[in-house]
Formats: sequence, C-alpha cells, structure tokens
Amino acid sequence: MFAMVGTIKKFIQNIPFLFWLLWNRLSLKQVENVAKEYVNSLVMPRQKTAKKHFIGLIGSYGVGKTTVAKKIAEKLPFIIIVSDEGRRLLERKGFPHNIIKKSKLIFLLGLRIIKELMNHDINIILDVDLREPYFREPLRNIIASAGYNFILLHVMAPENLVRERITERRTKETSRYLKDNLERHYEERRKIHLSYPLPDDIFYTFANNEPIDAQIEEFIDKFKKQDQ
Repeated sequence: MFAMVGTIKKFIQNIPFLFWLLWNRLSLKQVENVAKEYVNSLVMPRQKTAKKHFIGLIGSYGVGKTTVAKKIAEKLPFIIIVSDEGRRLLERKGFPHNIIKKSKLIFLLGLRIIKELMNHDINIILDVDLREPYFREPLRNIIASAGYNFILLHVMAPENLVRERITERRTKETSRYLKDNLERHYEERRKIHLSYPLPDDIFYTFANNEPIDAQIEEFIDKFKKQDQ
C-alpha cells in the first residue's frame, strides 16, 4: 500500500489543489468518510478468483462502459466502482457543484474507495474513463504494488448511438449536477480521446453496437486463462 500513500501525498503536496481544498473548507477526513460510506453501500461478492484482479475501462462518455461492467460483474466476482455514483453521493451530502466537478477530488475519492476494497482482496472494476496516462499510470502502479493483475478494457460505440444514450440518460438521471453537465462531460471526454492515444496493453475491446453478450463470453474465456 506504499504506492497508495505516496500518491495521496502527491495530491496533498500539490499546492494549488491543497489551496483549493482549504478555500472550500474541505479536508481529507471528509473524503475518507464519503469513501467509507460508499464502500458500506456495496454488496461484496461471496466468491473469489484464484488471483486478485483490477479492471480499468477506457471509453468516452456514453459508449456503454457501465453496461459492460455490469455484465462482467454478473458473471465474475467483481465490485464496480462508478465515478458518477461518487458524484451523486457528494451531491446528496450537500457538496456544491463547483466542488463535485473537480476531477482531482473524484480521483482522490476513488483512490480511497479502492484502498478500502483492496484491504479485503476484492476484485474491482473501475467504471471510469482511464484514457489520460497521468491518471492511468499512477493507478496502474498502485494496483501492481498491491499484488493485483491490472486489466485494461476498451469500450467503443458509434456517435449516433452515444447521442441517443445521452438523451435517454438525461430523462432518467436523478442528480441535478449530472443532468446539467451531460453535454459538457461528453465534449470534455471527446477532446481527451482525440488528444491521447490508446495504450498498447488493451486486454479486450468491446464494440457496443454489436451483440454484447457474445463479447462478454469471449472476454470471460480469455480472463479465466489469466486467472489460472
């Protein structure tokens, strides 16, 4: 867990981010409490795999990362961590929107949640777009230092399907923050995907405009060979 501690220290030593925390009257203890509440809301799998695994997802906004994550977790003993659920929890606890939108705060919250789950040797799917290497590579080091197998999945879908999903999501979304920022998130992620290439070690690519169940089964067959 030393890499986890080192990464959190880097966040603390980031002067602009620290000043931002102080300015908004936030503390790491508050982040810790939210992380514990999030973990306590999860239903832990009863089964375990031969090895410990961490699945990270790469895919822009609206491509269906959550759909893929849920289908994997139905077949294999994984817990899903969802960044939007973290934002919804922060909103329910009264955090203002200018705080919820801060990507470093969400990443720090995610690290705390991951730490709690790794303390119990839980397999994790992180339902977050890991396209940016400055988020992905520190996370990769943290996972490896904890003895986990780091697996990257790429999820993609055509533009017209993504637009349909964003429109549908707006009608169902309960968070005012997320509903108001759907288009902004989509545009931000689209620009990021144009700026950063895919890493070379993608384990499996899901095309979400094709029948997904057959792809899930193919992925599981490949995964089980890794778990031997």
